[in-house]
Order: sequence, then C-alpha cells, then structure tokens
Amino acid sequence: MNLSRATVLRAVGFFCLLTIAFGCATVPMTDTSADATAKQFDPTAGMANLYFVRQSNGFGDTLDEYINLDGQSVGAVAPNTYILLSVSPGHHTITVSGPTNSEQAQLDAVAGNLYFYSVSIKWAGPMIRHRHIEAMSDADGRAAVAATKRAVTTTNPGAAAPPNPS
Repeated sequence: MNLSRATVLRAVGFFCLLTIAFGCATVPMTDTSADATAKQFDPTAGMANLYFVRQSNGFGDTLDEYINLDGQSVGAVAPNTYILLSVSPGHHTITVSGPTNSEQAQLDAVAGNLYFYSVSIKWAGPMIRHRHIEAMSDADGRAAVAATKRAVTTTNPGAAAPPNPS
C-alpha cells in the first residue's frame, strides 16, 4: 500500500481535530452515594465546606485543573466535576496553577458555612492556557455542584500536584 504524503497529512490532521474536539480530561470519581451526600450541603460540625467546581467551557477541556489548599495538593477537577473539602475555621490560601500561571484566593472560613469556587482554564493564546479561580454565590455554586459529579480528593498532604502540561 503506497499512500501519498498529502493523504497521510490529511489523516494526521483529521486525527488531531478529533482529539481536540472530543478528547477530555479525566479524574478519579467518587461513588454516587458520596456525590449525593455532598449535594446535601451539610458541613461537618465545627467545619466549613469548600466546593471547587469545574464546568465545561470548551477551552482546556483536555486538561485537569490541580488545586492546592494551604500549600498542600488536595485534588484535581476535570470538566463537569467538583471536589469537596471540609476545613477548619480560619485563614486558608487556595491555589490553582499550571505551566503558564498561578492564581490564588484567600478565605477566612467560618464554621458551618459553605464556600463555592469556580475553577477554569482560560485560553490565553496559541498553546497557552491560564488557570483561574473565582468565588461563586451560594445559589450559583449549589446549581453548579448539582449539575456536576464529585471527584476524589487526595489524602496525601504536602504532595506536589502532578505535572500539568498546557
């Protein structure tokens, strides 16, 4: 079988387009029971709940978004997933980062409260994806969590986030 160079290039180009269009990031997921429990929005006594939600926006959907709390890796979210953390009251620093940037949010958590954050990857130019974090209102946060599935959080405090190429 003798394929022309143009045929091979068309096939490679088509494969790349399919990968861009249909490829997506994946993260380990909890079972449906843990997801349903988290969606009751009931923090543990004496703690605050932090929800980190990633909705699909088309840009960067083939990449995971890694989240750190107070310098410790706590998990990753893929499009249409969220993670839930129960934290002690007090000051916390949330960081999302990747090869091209890092963003932080500061939180003074109050026991019994719920906090919602949207995490995303924004297009910043050819082959450049910036990580972004933004606080959400209670209503928007609950709606976003209800529309997504719960991902597993890491239980390895202090672990560095896996490499995340843009």
